[in-house]
Amino acid sequence: MFTDRRYFVSLFAHRFGWVSLLLAVSGMVTGCQKNQPPLTVPPVSAQALTTAPPSSTAPQPLEYKAAVTSNAYFELRRLAGEVQTTEEAALAAWRELLPRMAKDEKTRELLRHLHGDLPVDISVVETAQAKDTGLMMAVPPEGVAVAVRLADNILDQTNLGGGRSVPARSMTYGHVVLIKNAASSAGGEFGALGPPNGMPAPFEPIKLAMEDYFHRHAPGWILNNGGYSAKDAKLPASSEEHRRDLDARIKAYADYAKTFYDVRRPLP
Repeated sequence: MFTDRRYFVSLFAHRFGWVSLLLAVSGMVTGCQKNQPPLTVPPVSAQALTTAPPSSTAPQPLEYKAAVTSNAYFELRRLAGEVQTTEEAALAAWRELLPRMAKDEKTRELLRHLHGDLPVDISVVETAQAKDTGLMMAVPPEGVAVAVRLADNILDQTNLGGGRSVPARSMTYGHVVLIKNAASSAGGEFGALGPPNGMPAPFEPIKLAMEDYFHRHAPGWILNNGGYSAKDAKLPASSEEHRRDLDARIKAYADYAKTFYDVRRPLP
């Protein structure tokens, strides 16, 4: 009995040739393969090749909506000692205030700034149309996030007593916000300025824009929506003081509005 493998291989090759040896080895390998179970590869679907797996963290598109319509009251008051604008010029600006505001580029820029730099549209409607709630609260035009609609109801004189009267107006305003594909749809009640007090008051940007327009076009006069009587009127001492106070209120509202709208603005 031979124990040396090299001797066995050499003897086999000598007697049967190297070709026969290779055929014998090949037959043994093939026989081993026949005894193994067949290999199976799971089929790959066409959808798996073309569809990325869904992301559980991707934000879902939402809409943020807020709409309100209401009335406001203003008086035109002259600041003590101011003679920068004549009464005639101030009254002319007063009568045409709303339509001129709607066309004023600086007013449009200010309203945009007061709404977190979202696209804003301002328009003026007829007095009779102001009673149409559906119109005043309609969604903004395409490409616009905020719609401001204004309408005069009454232009008259308010008696201050002592034989004095001032121009006054009653107006209707509509304020509608629609942010499509928003990152958040959370709203909240209208609140005072400063987090976490809910959404910004909708009338404040309209009031600030009206004050700003009149200060730029009729310095020395002020739009007062508090309805103060003559004896307890708390008006600024000068046009410069009014400008400083107005700028401070504009900044406070704009900062708060940006914080509010930044978490609700459209997704990229």
